Amino acid sequence: VNGSSLAAGHPFAATGGRILASTAKLLDQKGSGRALISICAAGGQGVVAILEK
Repeated sequence: VNGSSLAAGHPFAATGGRILASTAKLLDQKGSGRALISICAAGGQGVVAILEK
């Protein structure tokens, strides 16, 4: 909904924290729901998480 952090520029490992915090804030503002986030890591690794409030 609000895009990614690719254009923001970030130090290594800061992207995940930003995406997680932004998603948690959106869920809090909405009051309830689920969100799917994906976070890339160095070397082609990645993490996917479902957040629920």
